[in-house]
Amino acid sequence: MKHITLTGILLPAILILLQACAGGKLNNSGHIAQASAGPPDIPRPAPATSSQVYRNDIHIKAVRHFKQTYPGTEDERWYVIENGFMAKHKVENVNIRLDYDIHGNWLYTIRYINEKKLPKEVRAQVRSTWYDHAISSVEEIQYGTLPLIYIVHIHEGNDWKIIRVCEGEMSEIIPPGKAE
Repeated sequence: MKHITLTGILLPAILILLQACAGGKLNNSGHIAQASAGPPDIPRPAPATSSQVYRNDIHIKAVRHFKQTYPGTEDERWYVIENGFMAKHKVENVNIRLDYDIHGNWLYTIRYINEKKLPKEVRAQVRSTWYDHAISSVEEIQYGTLPLIYIVHIHEGNDWKIIRVCEGEMSEIIPPGKAE
């Protein structure tokens, strides 16, 4: 009788521990930790608040897409975010982020580039309007078959602006909470 009861208690506990070791870290409630970020929204992606996970925890379709897009990359980092997955890696000093939905379908890619890697036409267009502002950072967003979108962060002293450039059209993005 003791053997049956002991097996009934220990076996589920061992299985839970094995799942935790193979699948990621457990949080206080005994579930695999996941991010609490909002759903992806172009051009403002969900922040990466999840801890890194293993490729085995990611939908195989997402891993295959990543490996086809960036063959030979072995140092990518995977994260579970709300409503999907995210991969981060670096190519030639450019940080790259790819987001996937929960079914492993590619959503978009963001390349974090500097002013030197910004296409000359886009740089000239931004500089022609905000010639006194310095370009601090740029995100290049690839979303499906749509043209590339550039989010250019500029500043002059304490005056910060975010500019969206797509297909020759330029507009200022007003961040939430900032008065127009």
